[in-house]
Amino acid sequence: MTGLTVDDVQALLGSYRWPQVVPDRGWLRANMVMSLDGVVVDANGRSGSLSTEPDRLLFNGLRRDCDVVLVGAGTVRAERYQPARWPVALVTNAGNLPEDLPLLDPAGGPVMVFTSQRGAQAIEPSVQKRCEVIACGVDQVDLATCLQWLTGAGFHRIHCEGGTRLLSGLIADDLVDELLVTVSPQLLGGPSDVHLVDVPAVLNPVRVGRFEQVITVDETVFLRAMLH
Repeated sequence: MTGLTVDDVQALLGSYRWPQVVPDRGWLRANMVMSLDGVVVDANGRSGSLSTEPDRLLFNGLRRDCDVVLVGAGTVRAERYQPARWPVALVTNAGNLPEDLPLLDPAGGPVMVFTSQRGAQAIEPSVQKRCEVIACGVDQVDLATCLQWLTGAGFHRIHCEGGTRLLSGLIADDLVDELLVTVSPQLLGGPSDVHLVDVPAVLNPVRVGRFEQVITVDETVFLRAMLH
């Protein structure tokens, strides 16, 4: 257990204020937890075992200040996302959304599903009744169009929680403004598709970030880098 006090938590959250955003562009902040060797999920395909108590406190606090949570369907399925109090933008290329997905409970906030034209046809009618389906792309989601839709609808502070496939696509398309990485003191190993970023080829041009802050709490390191 950590020795964090209420004041410590407030000070930590106060370090992550959103920058002034341009109304027609918005700001995309991505937040991920990883091991020392860059792994973002454990052997069960989940990130929970990587997260420390300070990380969980920050994770929940960052959600409260955003306009919308952007997340991949694989992460929602693996982590069993519960109904949220804030809007959620869910990204799925194939439209693989089980009917028993907790996030789609009507008791939660609105869920917008961004998918391809092919994926939209695969989503069950019973699922479509519980969310708003937006098709942008033929076989896979056009992420730039997704973000344009969100900002056009008034969601300017966009908080992305991964997973790896979504984050990799956003970085490859140079759409991430700010990257938050929590480093947990573990070494896990594993293939490239379970690491923070997995793109088919070397990024060209290489993305260069600027460290805004580095915070250490107990044995957890919080990195904040600006990409734009």
